[in-house]
Amino acid sequence: MLIREIFGTPIEEKIEPVIKVGDRQDQTKLAGEIGRFVVTPTIEKYLDDFLEHYTGTVRRHTSEIGVWISGYFGSGKSHLGKMATLLIENPVLDGVSAAQRFQSRIPPAAVHRESLIRSLALIPQCNSRVLAFNVNTVADSKSTPLSKILLTQWYLSKGYSGNVLFARVIEAELDKRGQLQALHDAAARIAGKPWPEIVANPSYYSQALYAATCEVAPGEFHKPEEVATALRTAGQGELFNVKFLLRTILDDLEQEEKKTGKPTRFALLLDESGQWIEDSGDRLSQLQALVEEAAEAGRGKLWIMVTTHEDMGSIYQNAKRLEAHGDFKKIEGRFHAKWNLTTENIELVLEDCVFRKNVAGKQNVEALYRSSPGVIRDLGQLKCDVRTLPECSEERFTAMYPFLPYQIHLIPEVVKSLRSKGGRGEQLAGSTRTLLAITQDVLRAGRRNYLKLNVGEIVSFDEVYGNLASEGEVLADARRDLGRIEEVVPGASGVTRRLAEVLYLIRELTYIPRTVDNLARFLVERADDDLTTLVNRIRPELDRLVKARLVTVSGEEYEFLTGEPLKRRWPIRPPGTAGLKEKLG
Repeated sequence: MLIREIFGTPIEEKIEPVIKVGDRQDQTKLAGEIGRFVVTPTIEKYLDDFLEHYTGTVRRHTSEIGVWISGYFGSGKSHLGKMATLLIENPVLDGVSAAQRFQSRIPPAAVHRESLIRSLALIPQCNSRVLAFNVNTVADSKSTPLSKILLTQWYLSKGYSGNVLFARVIEAELDKRGQLQALHDAAARIAGKPWPEIVANPSYYSQALYAATCEVAPGEFHKPEEVATALRTAGQGELFNVKFLLRTILDDLEQEEKKTGKPTRFALLLDESGQWIEDSGDRLSQLQALVEEAAEAGRGKLWIMVTTHEDMGSIYQNAKRLEAHGDFKKIEGRFHAKWNLTTENIELVLEDCVFRKNVAGKQNVEALYRSSPGVIRDLGQLKCDVRTLPECSEERFTAMYPFLPYQIHLIPEVVKSLRSKGGRGEQLAGSTRTLLAITQDVLRAGRRNYLKLNVGEIVSFDEVYGNLASEGEVLADARRDLGRIEEVVPGASGVTRRLAEVLYLIRELTYIPRTVDNLARFLVERADDDLTTLVNRIRPELDRLVKARLVTVSGEEYEFLTGEPLKRRWPIRPPGTAGLKEKLG
């Protein structure tokens, strides 16, 4: 049986690995995102608690209006945040409400299934408006006050221009009079451009906007210069503080409540907030001020969700905000929910979205394991005394095949270490290097064509290096050095290079013993590989790497040398001198 035939998922179809929280216009796409959402036991508990609190406080005040979602490397933070806001907003997607669609994703045996369904049934008792976006990708977000960023996004969500002054002074007023569309139509006609182009660059089209204002509101403005004067006057006041922002939103909610007769709430989802904060105490203070004011002024009408790679305490420590100041405990109390998505959660999602087997496939993989359980268990478990790594049991082997369980566990750690060494922390916004993307890409377009191979073949860990290097996750110097091994190391082969790649990937994972036995396990390619044969095969390759001063040995462990140590060991060849191959010989 071919590996491609064992899956119960469309393994050859590319799955969109990055969820954009602000992408909410395409109903079919949103319905698909709900349909693919995996409700793990952890997520089930998180959403049950949140929805019970959200629906239970519709007609009473609450200051616990925050949700802090943390987790690293493709853990599903953005997807979870988007799902939570879709459920409370509850749009109708291709004829079926989001809440109804979500019910089918709750496992029949889920502990909180009935409670979740009760809360979902209560969602329609209030209207919820959502503003969701990646704050780190907004132009000049690091130097622009958070309140101004949010006010701009709020106006854009209402169809206004991106110029906060023009939106507040002109568009908001004409909107109240029912003349907003007339203004936009006039501006588009005068500028000779469609309104979306004007929105993208309102300063450039300011004359058209001013002239359109005079045309639509001739009683207030007779010529464009008067519009410009009104905007300058308004700009001299304090317009962009948090109080003004929240008052603007609350006024809109009040107007909507009068129209609908139903309670109306607003939820803000700030994706990748941790990247925006970085180590800035000032930006953290701005977020804190927003949450504090929203809790006090909104009294349960304003809700805030943030996603970060690190948990709340780590963000505060990085921004040099000590708990002793009292700030941490104060903001912590506003966040009713603190959700942390772990590697275990990622693995469950991966198992359902990518690795799920059909009946025949599951039987074939189980039979493979049962044919040599001791051998496969030994090949598929790294020896490590410091930390417990996933065991290669029949259940886990079958679930993760053709990867090995420990590989799935290590990949997020590897990417985290690569980004840390590269000075980028875990800045994964917009990156497709999620665990889901890496594993699916290896299967679809790895060094070996796995989908056309027979059951029994196993993904070797150097495939992870090949994938990350091709996506720019490996530093250029390291890619160059590793790519030249077969050229510059005497007697080197593809195995030599693959061994060096593995050593490079795990160099920061100090808890993994880099013994020859473990290194051999990283290069396993078949379920019937013999570990002793593999060890004997890589020993001479390790000796070559040590002699070439690419790898050092300490006791029974090997370490890849990179950065400055490697540069000192491989001197740059001046013009006309011997090549590296001669130097290493």
